[in-house]
Amino acid sequence: MDYLDCTNCELSSLCLAHHKDHLTIQSKEREREFLLRKVELQKQAMRFRKEQQLMWLQPWNLRKQTMEKATMLITS
Repeated sequence: MDYLDCTNCELSSLCLAHHKDHLTIQSKEREREFLLRKVELQKQAMRFRKEQQLMWLQPWNLRKQTMEKATMLITS
C-alpha cells in the first residue's frame, strides 16, 4: 500500500506510527492484478454469452433447415 497524503512513501511497519492518520491506497501492482483479473472475467463472460446464444439458436436453425427441406420437397 502507498500513502495518499505523502510523496513517494510506501507503507511499512517501521513508519506506520508516523502516518496513522494518512490515507492509503493499493499499490499499482495490486491494481494491475485486479484489472487483469477483471479483463479475464469479462472475456469469460463474453464467451459464456456467445455459447448461450449459440445454444439458443441451434434449435431455431434446425427448425429452419427442416422447413427449407420440406419446402424443397413440396415444390419439387
